[in-house]
Amino acid sequence: MNRRPSGFSKPPIIGSRSVLIAVDGSEHSKKAFQHYLKWLQRPDDTITIYHAVEPVSLPTISLSNPISIPSDEWSNIVEVNVKRVRELEQDYSTDCLAHNLTYQFLYESVNHIGESIIKKANK
Repeated sequence: MNRRPSGFSKPPIIGSRSVLIAVDGSEHSKKAFQHYLKWLQRPDDTITIYHAVEPVSLPTISLSNPISIPSDEWSNIVEVNVKRVRELEQDYSTDCLAHNLTYQFLYESVNHIGESIIKKANK
């Protein structure tokens, strides 16, 4: 899937309504997105699908055996999380493309999910 440098699937229409949809991979967020598509979506909307995640917890290094760094375990945890985000992006991108929407998918690691959603909405 080719993306423009701005991150949007196609150039946003000047003066279009900007819509932020926060998603988390749950069935509830998917249903909320489907509700938007069915009842609220306008043809000229510019949509930002936003996924905020808390930093992953990685196993700690044992002080009794500092040479034994669990790097394989760290790699696996990070890979699983990256894969989950990519699948989420693919899922929502498929829906957006099917409805010919102007959209971007953003994700970031944050300490306070609710606060970051509000900050993103205020931008």
